Amino acid sequence: MKSSPNATQASSINMVRAVSYIRTCDVELGLRAKVAKVEGLRRLRSFDLDNIEGLLCVSVEATLVNQGEPIGLTNSTPIKSAQSNEVSFDTWLSFETRVSSLSPSSEIFFILRDRMRQKGSEIARARLPLFGPEGLLLQG
Repeated sequence: MKSSPNATQASSINMVRAVSYIRTCDVELGLRAKVAKVEGLRRLRSFDLDNIEGLLCVSVEATLVNQGEPIGLTNSTPIKSAQSNEVSFDTWLSFETRVSSLSPSSEIFFILRDRMRQKGSEIARARLPLFGPEGLLLQG
């Protein structure tokens, strides 16, 4: 039984649509994330999260996570003092994990910590997917 070219083409298109993530071994670079700045600190001060002098000392921790489990080690920005509504870090965080070893459900978790408090109290957190719906690494 011979298949028609149109049937083969339709089958290929359906298979491509079914694949949402393509793992490439060509991307052997380690993952890097830039922490530029954190805004909205005035709102945090209204909850009395700063110290007596009104100075807020913060850092951002970043962890790669896949299905709720951490991948590799947590990375952190230097501690910065913030006297205004924002603090600029302008810091690149590098991870040992290779892009090619990440799954499409991998995410990066960011935690803003108040370093003036005992054990670096968590102030805020955010979670960002590393890959879009098409399976491409998100950038920007």
